[in-house]
Amino acid sequence: MVNAQEIVICLNIDHQKLFVFQDKYFGNSTFTYQVQKKKDNKEQFLEDILKITNEIKAGKYIIYCVSIKECENLLMNLQTKVQKEEITMYHGNLVQESGQAGCDGQSAKAIIMFSQNIWANSI
Repeated sequence: MVNAQEIVICLNIDHQKLFVFQDKYFGNSTFTYQVQKKKDNKEQFLEDILKITNEIKAGKYIIYCVSIKECENLLMNLQTKVQKEEITMYHGNLVQESGQAGCDGQSAKAIIMFSQNIWANSI
């Protein structure tokens, strides 16, 4: 079972600067997570994401970005490589969706990619 302490350790985050909301689905065994350092090379970064998503046979995946702009840029770049209906974007300025990725019995995988410099500056 994944817990907040494991995430803090994996990401090397100062626990005093982190607040985690957990609900009853947080430790759900159908939800897995993976953390990777973002590559500076945009093409390699996109290829890494596509490789990971192609490994997922069924279910959904979530890619977390540090900023809305980064989320929009990633969406635009990924849409040139996959069918547009297979990918969508959600961020804090959009209306909350009722999606149940990982909570509906279907498998889900969260992929968190980040740049060390951006991560350090955002804390």
